Amino acid sequence: MKHPRIPHEFQRYEFKYVMPDYMTSTIKESLSRFGMIKDPMVPENRASYDITSLYFDNEKLLAYHSKLAGERNRYKLRLRYYGDVENAPNHSFVEIKSKYNSVIHKRRERISAQDVLALSSGLVPQHNSDVKRETFELFVARMKKNSMTPRMLVRYKREPLIWNKDKRLRITFDSHLQHRSSQHLYDSGVYHDYMKHKTIMELKFTGWAPGWVGQIIKEHRLDRVSSSKYCLAVRDASRVGLIRI
Repeated sequence: MKHPRIPHEFQRYEFKYVMPDYMTSTIKESLSRFGMIKDPMVPENRASYDITSLYFDNEKLLAYHSKLAGERNRYKLRLRYYGDVENAPNHSFVEIKSKYNSVIHKRRERISAQDVLALSSGLVPQHNSDVKRETFELFVARMKKNSMTPRMLVRYKREPLIWNKDKRLRITFDSHLQHRSSQHLYDSGVYHDYMKHKTIMELKFTGWAPGWVGQIIKEHRLDRVSSSKYCLAVRDASRVGLIRI
């Protein structure tokens, strides 16, 4: 499959809404009336693609508790790939997702399978010093500073829509959420379903969102939520006795 052309660094606003799966078709129909179309990066014969992320945290679950406490300035470290695990070694990324007040700042950089293996083991990969890798180096620095190691795999299916008048307006529908306590991005073991029969809609925009978006949200009585997929996964893993928080 084609892989999303996400910029290496960008800032935007992101709002989340949780809904029952059966509501998504109605909402997507409403969005289509205002020019929301399937992201051209998704293959013609598919409506969605898979995303798998490996989240880092420390023994005290700093990232988890920072989110729950609503700290205005916080960040998450994760490794990620898009599509099937068979193709993952060629399409893996290191990502830093930060939040400053209400603005999301995301940095990402492609990494090799060797980098993934090293980071999963808590090691720092060695690279040619002439190659500038700002995001990777910042990731490693923050990982070491807070003693962060791989904690949780989260995967789901994403159906992305973009506005035909301005592709900076993006609305995604994430479903079939699963988690697994793991230290390796390419782990293909048994996952646990969570948020069953629920879809997370994410509204993503830069600067402003057109008024009709708010009208649709109000029309369908969607409530904005602040919980992240990682926090929801940790909470569910604790509920079933897989981890302690």
